Amino acid sequence: MDIASACLAGVKCRYDGEAWPDERIVELHNKGLVKLVCPECLAGLPAPRCPSEISGGDGADVLDRLQRIDPMRPMAGVEPDRMESVTIYAR
Repeated sequence: MDIASACLAGVKCRYDGEAWPDERIVELHNKGLVKLVCPECLAGLPAPRCPSEISGGDGADVLDRLQRIDPMRPMAGVEPDRMESVTIYAR
């Protein structure tokens, strides 16, 4: 079985608390052909949350602990208790 990002199947788990449905993924999920996964939720991040970006480099650099993921400016409408400063390094 393949996996797909849960937000692409309509699950509201993106950083902004919304989904980004893709009809192809929704159809595959409805047929039971893909397992839905949200890596950010699996890592314990809330939805909604502040958007984040890699500080230079790319995902491979984060995995090699050469770069990190930093939160960006707070989003309007996100409760202050959901805006705690988080820096994520690969474990």
